[in-house]
Amino acid sequence: MKKFTVIVGMVLTLGLAAGCGSKEAAGAATEATANAKSVVGIIDEVTDLYFSIQAEDGTYYQFPFTEENNIDLGEASIGDKIKLYYDGELSDVDAFDGVLVGSELLK
Repeated sequence: MKKFTVIVGMVLTLGLAAGCGSKEAAGAATEATANAKSVVGIIDEVTDLYFSIQAEDGTYYQFPFTEENNIDLGEASIGDKIKLYYDGELSDVDAFDGVLVGSELLK
């Protein structure tokens, strides 16, 4: 009986520790997007190497898929409205010079 109580206690302790860690990670992600610039647009094109959006002002921007720009577009499709958070500079003629730090699908 003592072994069972010890095991249950360990499982509960590990569960609490894992829950606290995920809250800290979510808080760090929120902080990163809070300090970042953002652009809102419609997803225009998605390939294996990049995706592009048309911003609300009509400008097209292209974002490469890299290790730094690892935005999950799994639930998004062409025509969806998205808000991208980034550090760096956007350009409609030059390659994106920055890092995507987050995204959210908008309705």
